[in-house]
Amino acid sequence: MIAAVPHPGAQPVLFPGKFQGIFSRVRARYAPLLEEARATLRALPVPSAVREYYTYGVLEHAQPSFMLLPLMYLIMAEHAGGITPRHRRYLPWYMLAMELVAVLDDTVDHTPFRSGRMTYPRRFGESSAASFSGFLMSTLFRKTAETEPVLLPLVADLFEQLCALQTWENHSRYPETSPEVLSRWLQYHYDAVAPAIAQAFNGALTLHGLEPIPHEVCTRFGDLMQDVDDIVNFLEQREEEGENDDLKMGIVTQMLLATVRADGSAQEALEALWRPYRALPLVSQEAFSVGLAHCHQRTRGEYQRMAELLLRQGLPVALRKVLADAEACVEATPESLRPCMRDMVQAFVNRLHLFGLPSLVSAPRLD
Repeated sequence: MIAAVPHPGAQPVLFPGKFQGIFSRVRARYAPLLEEARATLRALPVPSAVREYYTYGVLEHAQPSFMLLPLMYLIMAEHAGGITPRHRRYLPWYMLAMELVAVLDDTVDHTPFRSGRMTYPRRFGESSAASFSGFLMSTLFRKTAETEPVLLPLVADLFEQLCALQTWENHSRYPETSPEVLSRWLQYHYDAVAPAIAQAFNGALTLHGLEPIPHEVCTRFGDLMQDVDDIVNFLEQREEEGENDDLKMGIVTQMLLATVRADGSAQEALEALWRPYRALPLVSQEAFSVGLAHCHQRTRGEYQRMAELLLRQGLPVALRKVLADAEACVEATPESLRPCMRDMVQAFVNRLHLFGLPSLVSAPRLD
């Protein structure tokens, strides 16, 4: 039986409050477009058997998953010639793509909460997440083919790259701690982000009949976005909100790589921290979570030592890379689109200004 999914409460779209600048300025103009897109997602006829899971995984959270990317798609569309009916028609399916990315991300990362709400895999289990992801992906490809088949290559590139690298990451946590291995790991981590940036920018440009943006823009913006997220994860101590700590989860960040390169004692300290985690089982999220908590208890001292090294050695390097990538991203952008690109990268840089970091406060601003 096929049924339309009912509206679960008619809540307005919630914008990400910690990203200001252009993302704040477009709220009044873009909110109706996002509401329209969410209405399309609510009205989507889905099998009644999956209605409960679709409602929880796609509709019930007020802030759409990875919302900055649909906003970047709309910003690029507006500055490249205006948001057309084609851009509006595809927006629901772009937002659905980001909901799928969230389910995949949360499953691979064993993330218990996102924005204060229990994630899909924690609520329904990893087996459900696997089959639900398949349902969302088939829906996404079908709707893309129906509305804007010209965007199918971008969608395919995104999920081919993302799923391949997430499979690798799931089996590559807590790697060897040499700088060479950590560097290769981090590059894969960056590589998973660039196709999502390409979908946002080039999707908007393609629907205007324009040439894609230079690849360097997507890679630089992807690095910048990942580094900002990693820095915020470290400084905000997101464990207190039910999210995971990257360092404890065996994820390599620019801060970590820079620390191991700069401090001769860091590799030994990192090895001492990660050694107990390498025995954690990956086949069951429940078993993994139990073992994870046990490792957290065992390695409190080792974690504190590494955290202090990251703060002193790695954070300044990561901040400099963020600024360098921001400047290079703007420089590589075609001149007509530089003002909006500058505004977008500035919003990410300013996300870090909120911490009052001296390395950023004293640096020249982009605006």
